[in-house]
Amino acid sequence: EWIYYLNTGNVAEESTAPGLDEVRKHLELDRMTRDELNAYYRHLDNVVILKDNIYTERAEGLAEGLAKGLEEGLAKGLEEGRKKAKIELAKSLLVDGMPIEFVIKHTGLSEDEIIQV
Repeated sequence: EWIYYLNTGNVAEESTAPGLDEVRKHLELDRMTRDELNAYYRHLDNVVILKDNIYTERAEGLAEGLAKGLEEGLAKGLEEGRKKAKIELAKSLLVDGMPIEFVIKHTGLSEDEIIQV
């Protein structure tokens, strides 16, 4: 197959010899007109640019998602912390003998939430 290529400058379609696929690609480029070759290289440039855009957008999306998740997690954590503090205050006030109405007023908890304490 290599001898055929070296004698004719062509690679047979059914050729399977190692390296002839690469030769076939080079022959395709060599047979292109200047305009076709320029269009081919512009296409390759566009592919690289598109891949770069995809990776950039993906990275930006990931960063945005992480930031949003962190923000939501912090907000949820703060809310849970405030709730725990209110519950601890309610426990303390009830232990000190304060009426439930007083505890509701000063903690902002509902009667059901205070009863569960």
